[in-house]
Amino acid sequence: MKNIILILFITILISGCGNSTLKINKKDELLIQNNLNELIVSSKVTKTETLNFKNISVIQNRLQDEYGRVLFYEDVKTASNYKFNFEEQNSVVNIFASMKKHEKVYTKDNLSFIQLVLANDKRINIMLQKNSTQGISFVYGFSNYEFIKLAKKIKADSEGELKRLRYQGYTFTAQDRPLTKWSSDVINTTSLIQPLLGLGK
Repeated sequence: MKNIILILFITILISGCGNSTLKINKKDELLIQNNLNELIVSSKVTKTETLNFKNISVIQNRLQDEYGRVLFYEDVKTASNYKFNFEEQNSVVNIFASMKKHEKVYTKDNLSFIQLVLANDKRINIMLQKNSTQGISFVYGFSNYEFIKLAKKIKADSEGELKRLRYQGYTFTAQDRPLTKWSSDVINTTSLIQPLLGLGK
């Protein structure tokens, strides 16, 4: 169905901690893996761009399904002697253009569901994964229906509040560009990263 996220649960034989992995698979699909399940978001990578700065690298992916629904997925890593300076959601919101505030919808382990409010009052639904102090991945552009459905699948029987969204999230088309505004000035002026303790610049 148009503008509805397709989530396919496949049992896989892995074990380990409760953390999830957000990544692009060999079929160019965005998926989330956790202990017992693989959640496939039915979008194909249509464009990839790599942005390299002095101490940060960013891989931006545009994903589009057969109905034209577009998501943007970004994988961000610091240099080996740097780390992110804030909580993961603060690190991300600082690089969105005209961000006014953000509201946490749900968090489980290393996954966070966040709704950003931009200066023009446009809402952006973001699913964010903290890989480490040196790596963050996030995907945005979900409708509220998609976003909450996905959060409920992640939540399952776990405790914790899943907040209700009062305003609709903005969805993208093929004509839209990423809303993140990466630049050396943004990285430096927001103090996005800092040297690891004991390591020089």
